Amino acid sequence: MSEAVAPSPRNYLIRHWRGEFSLAHSFWINEVLLSLVCLLATSPLYFMLVRNPPSPTGLLMMGVPFMAGALAVTLWQGVGVWRSARHHRQRGGKSRWVTVVRILVIVGAVQTAYSLFDVVPAFKAALRLAMDPSALPSYRISVFNDTELEFNGGIAPGSFSAFEQAVADHPNVTTVQLDSVGGLFGEARAIARLIEDKGLNTYTNRECVSACALVFMSGKQRLLGAEGKLGFHAATLFESGAASAAVVEQYRDALLKHGASKQFVDKVLATGREDMWFPDITELKREHIITATADARDFTDARLAKLREPGQLDAHLHKYFQLKTLAEDVPAQYEVEKAKAQKALDKASTFTAFDKLTREHDTWLIQDALRKAPAPQLLRFWQAQAALVNAVGQGDEQICAFYLSGVYPGGYSAMPDTLLALFTATRDSRRELVKAAAEVTGDVTPTAQARADLNRVFNHAEPGTYDAYRNPTQHAPAEVCKAHQELYRRVLALPNPTRVAEAFRLVPGYTR
Repeated sequence: MSEAVAPSPRNYLIRHWRGEFSLAHSFWINEVLLSLVCLLATSPLYFMLVRNPPSPTGLLMMGVPFMAGALAVTLWQGVGVWRSARHHRQRGGKSRWVTVVRILVIVGAVQTAYSLFDVVPAFKAALRLAMDPSALPSYRISVFNDTELEFNGGIAPGSFSAFEQAVADHPNVTTVQLDSVGGLFGEARAIARLIEDKGLNTYTNRECVSACALVFMSGKQRLLGAEGKLGFHAATLFESGAASAAVVEQYRDALLKHGASKQFVDKVLATGREDMWFPDITELKREHIITATADARDFTDARLAKLREPGQLDAHLHKYFQLKTLAEDVPAQYEVEKAKAQKALDKASTFTAFDKLTREHDTWLIQDALRKAPAPQLLRFWQAQAALVNAVGQGDEQICAFYLSGVYPGGYSAMPDTLLALFTATRDSRRELVKAAAEVTGDVTPTAQARADLNRVFNHAEPGTYDAYRNPTQHAPAEVCKAHQELYRRVLALPNPTRVAEAFRLVPGYTR
C-alpha cells in the first residue's frame, strides 16, 4: 500500500511563504506588484498626515502598527521569493535569475531596514512629547483686526488645527505675524502649506527661529521689522540631535524653493541644534528669505496689544524690581504708579517706546528712594552695596561694572555662595529702602555738612575717581569698579552713621 501524498495548503499566504509559487509569480506579483499597490494605497494617507499632522499620541497609535505591518509584509515577501528562487533552481530554472532575484531581495531588505531606522527618532520624539505634553511652550493665536493675526509661542501639537480655524473664522486676514521659538516640524509644515495656499503674507518684528522660520518662508510677501530676527539651524526632531532623512530633505526643499543658494542651505544644515544662526538683513534679502524690510508702525504692535488686555499691565510692571516691591509691600503707592503707567500705555504707539518709559520710571523710583529714604534703611543699603562691589571687584571687574550699570550678570544663580549671599543682602536692603521711602512724604533736603563731607571725599580720593564715577562709559571696567570702591570706602569712614547716611544721600546726583 503506497503512502498518501499530503496536499498543498490552499492558503495563498502560506503557499507564498513556503515558496511554492513560481519565481516569476512570487517576484513580479507578490513582491513588485503588491509593493506598488501598497504604495498607491498609502500615498493618500501620507498627504493627509502632511496637511493634518497627528498628535504625538496619534502618531504612535497609527505609526507603530503601520510600521509593524509593513515589516511583516516585507518579511513575508522576501522569505517567499527567496524560497521560490531556491525551488526554481531545483525545477531546472536558470541560475542567473536566481542570483538576480536574490540580489534584489537583499537590496529591498536593506532599504526597508534603513527606512525603519530613519523613523525611529521620530517615534522617540513623539513618545517624549506624549509623556510630557507641556515640554513645548504653549501657543497663542491672536486676531488683531480684519487683516492681521499673530501666532505666538511654541509650534506645539494642535497648533495647526487652531491656526486653520482662526484663518477660516477670519477670511479677510492677509498677514500673519510670527513670534515663536519653533517646535514641531510637522505642525510647522502644515501651517506653512496653509499660508502658501491662502497667499498670506508673513511678518515678524520679534524672534522667529527654528521651525518658525519654515512658516515665515511660506509667506507671499515675507516682511522683517527693525527688531525682527530670523534664526536657523539644522532640521532635527524634538529633543534629539537626530532627524529623519525625509525631514532634512523637506527642510532643504523649503529653503531652496524661495531661491536660497546651496551655500546658504548647507550652512543652515551644518548649524547644530544647540546653536542658532541669525543671518543679517543683507544676506536675508540676497537669499530671498525676506522680500522686504517693514516699518513696524504699519502693523499692529502685538506686544502692545497684549499689554492692553486685562491683567497684562500688572504682569509687565512686576518685571521691574521697584514696581514689583511697591506692588507687594506698598499697594497704595503701586496703584499710583500703575495709573501713571496706564496713561502712558494709552498714548503709546509701540511697545518698545512704552517699555523704555517703564524702565526709566523704575530707575527713577530707586533714585528717588535713595534721596528721601530714612537714614537707617539708607545706611544698610549702601553698606550692602559696598560689600558686594568690593567682593565682585576682586573676582571679575567686568561683572562689577555690569552690576554698577544696573544689569545683573548672567549666571547669577550659579555664583559662589559668598557672592550669592551678598547679592541677596543687597536685594533685600533695596527692597526695604523702597518700602521705607514710599512712606516718606515730601522731599528730604541734604545738609550742608553732607555736601562738605562728599566734597572732601572726592578731593582726597585717588585721581580720576570722580570722572570714572560720573562717566562710567568712558572708562575701562576696572577703573569704574575701583572708583566706586574708593568712594564707598571713604564715605563709610566718616565719623558717625548719621553723616555717612547723609553723604550717601547726595551720591546719586552729586556733581562738583
